[in-house]
Amino acid sequence: MPSLNDPRMAQLHERLADSRRQMLELAQAMKGEQPGRQAVTGEGLDAGFPHSRLMRALMSKRAGLAIAVVAVAASILRPRLLLGAALRMTPMLKPALMRYLVPRLLGHR
Repeated sequence: MPSLNDPRMAQLHERLADSRRQMLELAQAMKGEQPGRQAVTGEGLDAGFPHSRLMRALMSKRAGLAIAVVAVAASILRPRLLLGAALRMTPMLKPALMRYLVPRLLGHR
């Protein structure tokens, strides 16, 4: 077990403290108590969550709409793909179905 005097532990504690400060700043900015970190530090758009531009693009409304359109089009044009994926996932879903769905359908609680 590493000692508390270990330089790696000191770095971990410093990173943890920095993360806590960032979370507190963001929470206060969300509550409107103080300006956000971007306004205070003058950082660009990549200062908040999610950090990468790719993740921000994927989480945007436009990307969600595009993904939904592609999913609907694929299920209409290639229904076998959708059915095949559902059948491949059946072994993973079977325990959940047996535990939650089947008792509800049979009226057992």
